[in-house]
Amino acid sequence: MPEDRLKNDPLEAARGYIFSRPIAGDRIPQHIQNLVNRDFASRQGLQFKLSTTEYASDNCYLMLDAEISAMSERQGVILYSLFMLPPTEEHRRDIYRRVLERGSVLFAAVENYRIGTADDVDRVERVLQLCQILAQRDTDDIVGRLAHGIRAA
Repeated sequence: MPEDRLKNDPLEAARGYIFSRPIAGDRIPQHIQNLVNRDFASRQGLQFKLSTTEYASDNCYLMLDAEISAMSERQGVILYSLFMLPPTEEHRRDIYRRVLERGSVLFAAVENYRIGTADDVDRVERVLQLCQILAQRDTDDIVGRLAHGIRAA
């Protein structure tokens, strides 16, 4: 995604969001996640607010949910990675809905993604679905699912 599209957002500030859990199977030190988020905010011209750290429990998103509830219009949350979002589509869609209703934006720093419109949500969901398919590592199944997805599109 071109950086100039991200810079056009009239956002004022963004809070980082980091994990102590594995992200896509890898453990990323929190200080590295913070550096990436802070650099991303700087490149986007956003005031960076200290990161919120999620609880270590599996499938726990209490801090993310609280941050979204507290955010106001023209503010965003910078996820270190897109792969920090909840594993269930239902929970992710609830998060997207709440963010969009507030006129706010989610960013994924590593992937340089912006989630601020319904089209952004659809694109992110396609990426996550593709990653889930690829994670199954069954070549025949992958080809079949991809072919089905291409025909449906």
